[in-house]
Amino acid sequence: MVERKRRARPFCSQLCAKAHSAEARKRRVSLECQWCGVSIERRPSEIDKGRGKFCSRSCAGMGRPINGRPSVIADAAIHEWATGHQELFLTEHRIGRWSIDLALPIRMLAIELDGEYWHSLPNMIEKDARKDAHLQRSGWTVKRIVIHKDATASSLAAEIAAAVSRSDTNGSTTYRPCSGTEGSADAA
Repeated sequence: MVERKRRARPFCSQLCAKAHSAEARKRRVSLECQWCGVSIERRPSEIDKGRGKFCSRSCAGMGRPINGRPSVIADAAIHEWATGHQELFLTEHRIGRWSIDLALPIRMLAIELDGEYWHSLPNMIEKDARKDAHLQRSGWTVKRIVIHKDATASSLAAEIAAAVSRSDTNGSTTYRPCSGTEGSADAA
């Protein structure tokens, strides 16, 4: 007969184990949401696993990286472009199952801000092509701006302005790279 080894138990009894478990479930750590700064409480185990950084799903979505950096650069660029802009625009506008980064519904113009790395992957290229085809069938003109790692909010805002000014095309998809030098006021 094979003898099994008994593993060491960390507690003297099941009663002590349950008491410790209940106490651990109650313990919380206070921290701030990485997107909006609201104070939140999370379990240490969530933090150890890399979760619990945001107060809600919408904040988690806003804090997702574009090319390894937070999407704050894209949001800042849209804000910079929109300052003083008189036309109606919508961010994260839904058309069917797809979401448009920046939509100008009066012009039927969809501007997509694509991170250089993620949108160069084969499955994302295929997904972007399906999205563009759906939007074009729905009557939208799609403009894509590729955000390179050295892009700034100002250069991206200039690219958005250029895409809006060229919006009288016939529904084609346009790919425009946006780096720190291209699209700036000096390069135009």
